[in-house]
Amino acid sequence: MNDSSQVLSIGAALRLAQQQLQAGKAAEATHICHQILQQFPEQPDACNLLGMIQYQYGAIPEAIELLTTAARQRNYRNPHCFSNLAELLRRSNRLSEAEHYARHSLTLDPNFYEGLCNLAIILQEKGDNEAALSLLLQAQGLKADNAALHNNLGNVYYALHNFTAAIDQWNQA
Repeated sequence: MNDSSQVLSIGAALRLAQQQLQAGKAAEATHICHQILQQFPEQPDACNLLGMIQYQYGAIPEAIELLTTAARQRNYRNPHCFSNLAELLRRSNRLSEAEHYARHSLTLDPNFYEGLCNLAIILQEKGDNEAALSLLLQAQGLKADNAALHNNLGNVYYALHNFTAAIDQWNQA
């Protein structure tokens, strides 16, 4: 089997795992990811998908380990993985690491909405509300009508003592 057929086989397996997950069959999706990883240890897309499955079931340390494995693969360019890892690290109060991975997601795609929002929340938690506001406004330019975004903008405006803007954003949420 040549390399391109292996890549296609991995791609097809990952698509099947994603379909199983979307159909509510997480156990089947997990099994497919494990099969891929048995043949191709540290395959980044399988680690990423399996990490997100682990996260959905509350296994945060395992999810972080899998997403970190994916993120450390040479030339891996999936901004979702880096942003997801940043979010899990943030939830684990590992803000410096979270900021690193969130910033990396944006080097891969500077207009990556989820990456902008994740980095903004991380910076807000680190006390850099001005930078958080700037990122959220950039995200708003990409997806203006999003309740979570309005809520986050409200929180940042509140932290900046701009209570009128905060109330306005919360009312739009």
